[in-house]
Amino acid sequence: MNFIDIEAIKVRMDKDEDYQAMYENMATEVVGFHSTFEDDPSKMSRWGHHYFCKEDGSALTYDPQSPTVHVCPLCKTEYKSELFDGVWVYQYRNHAAVALMKAAVIYKITSEQKYLDIYEEILSFYTANYESFKLHNKEGLEFDTIEEMKWGCGRIMPQGLNEAIILNRILFSMTILKDDVKPEMLSQFKTEFIPSVFSLLKAQVVQIHNISCWMNSTIGSMGLFADNKEMIEFAFEGEFNIGRQLREGVTGDNFWYEGSIHYNLFTLEGLTSLALFAKSFDYDFGPELKIVEDMLLTAYEYAFDTHRFPNPNDGWPDVNLKTYSYIYSIGTKVFGYKSGVG
Repeated sequence: MNFIDIEAIKVRMDKDEDYQAMYENMATEVVGFHSTFEDDPSKMSRWGHHYFCKEDGSALTYDPQSPTVHVCPLCKTEYKSELFDGVWVYQYRNHAAVALMKAAVIYKITSEQKYLDIYEEILSFYTANYESFKLHNKEGLEFDTIEEMKWGCGRIMPQGLNEAIILNRILFSMTILKDDVKPEMLSQFKTEFIPSVFSLLKAQVVQIHNISCWMNSTIGSMGLFADNKEMIEFAFEGEFNIGRQLREGVTGDNFWYEGSIHYNLFTLEGLTSLALFAKSFDYDFGPELKIVEDMLLTAYEYAFDTHRFPNPNDGWPDVNLKTYSYIYSIGTKVFGYKSGVG
C-alpha cells in the first residue's frame, strides 16, 4: 500500500484549483519557515495549556516571528514572560514538524531538490541534537537522566505525550521520504534517534489511559518503521499493550472511557496512525482493529446535524467533525473508501 498517493494528488491538482492553491500555499509556507528557521537545545518548551489570555480566556496568537511578545487576538493584551516564551518554543517545534510533513509532500510532487534539502536540514537539527535537549516536564521540572525523571517528561516537547505526537508527525514525513533522504540520515534515524525516543517513552507507558495509549501507538509505529522487534513487541505484547488499551479502555458503546469527546478522538489519532503503519508495513494489528473502526463510526453518530459535538467532561469548546476530519482521512486509508468510515 502506498503510504500517500502522490500521483492521485497530481491528477487532482490538474483538475481542481483548490488543490493547486493548497499546493502553492504549502510550498510558500515551507520555504518561509525554513528561511528563518532557528532553534536551540537550550530552549525549554512549556505546556501549551498555559497559552491563554488572563483577561478573557482566549488562546494567544502564535506568531513564529514573535518569540517574546504574545498577543491576545480579542483584547490585544500583550504578554511577556519566560513561561509564555517556553510555550512559544513548544508551538514553534510543532510548526517545524508540520513543515516537515509539507516539505515531504511538496518534494514528492515536484522532485525539486531544494525541498528535500530543506527537509533534511530541519530534521537533522532535531535528530543530531536530540540527547542535548534537557529532560523536562510540563510542571517545569528538569532532570539529568531518564532514571531520575518524574512522570511526563519530554526533550523536544514539555511532556512525553507531546513528544509522542511530534514524533508521530515526523514519522509520517520520513515514511514518505524514506527512499529519498540520504542513506546515512535514514540509518541514523532508525538506529540512533528512534531508539533514544523509545527509551524516553517506554518508561511512561504505565496504565490504561489516553496518554499511555498515545505513546504506545508511537512506539509501535517507530518499531514498524525501523523494523525494531523490541519496540514492536513492547507496543503489541507489553504489559499495557495496544490491544489491552482497546479492550479495557473502550466502553461497550465504543467510546474511550475517560468520557470526553476530545479525548476519544484525540486517542483515535494515535490509534489510527498505528493502524496505518501496521497496514503499510504488513503487520497484523490484531482483532482489536475492529474496536478502532467501531469507535470512528460511533463518534460520527455522536455529532449533531450541525456536525458539532456535545462537549461533556474535559474537552475543548466548539469541536466538530471537521475538527477531526484528518483522523477520518487516516481511518479511510486503513479501512477503505467503501467502508463505513469511508
